[in-house]
Amino acid sequence: MNDVPSPRPHESKDKSSATLLGCMWAGIILTVIVGIAFFVIVPRIMAKRQESIDNLKRIALALHNYHDTYLKFPTAHFDDEDGTPRRSWRTAILPFIEESKLYEKYDHNQMWNSDKNLPLANETPVAFRSVFCDCSNGKTPFVVITGESTAFPDGKFLSFASFTDGTSNTLLVIADYENPVKWSEPVDVTLDDFLARYGDRDDAVLHVAMADASVIKIHKVPVHILKMLAERNDGSVIPQF
Repeated sequence: MNDVPSPRPHESKDKSSATLLGCMWAGIILTVIVGIAFFVIVPRIMAKRQESIDNLKRIALALHNYHDTYLKFPTAHFDDEDGTPRRSWRTAILPFIEESKLYEKYDHNQMWNSDKNLPLANETPVAFRSVFCDCSNGKTPFVVITGESTAFPDGKFLSFASFTDGTSNTLLVIADYENPVKWSEPVDVTLDDFLARYGDRDDAVLHVAMADASVIKIHKVPVHILKMLAERNDGSVIPQF
């Protein structure tokens, strides 16, 4: 029987070198991938998230500019003569978020879902978008809280004088990421629904704009404190949270 020849020493050395070289290249490729993720992808994601928060600030400032122009905030919804809600407050601030052309295209005397206005309702203006939720088909997470004691009581136009609790203690706009609505549709969230959705929740992070246009993130806030924040004139001193 013939003996199987042993590998020559230089052949074994070549295989070891090739294996080592392969490992080195694999390490280099992995390092490049991690570098791209860390220095390119992650910053882009963070920038998009910050852009969403900046949009909330932009909306709050637009409401301030509206107030400076008309000496009052818009009502939560503009109604027909019979009281039917026609369009949202979001349509009223379009000129103040660099959407003057869209404001001019919009027929403010027709319903938000009329033949003329519905195509405009199906595309979300840039300032009303967020990466934290689905903004397709004209949706936005940015809503106001409605109710007699909130910043947006139904059918009323308020001025800063009505915020007797102080603008830094009163909610103006919230980012309700879980329940986006059509941007021009006259739909927001009632005080009771807001408290039910976010009061005492451990798993919800909420971005809000206060009436002084500051933007904060609140988390695990007791329902009674949320109520204090949402009411503009309850006379309560809001504790730190």
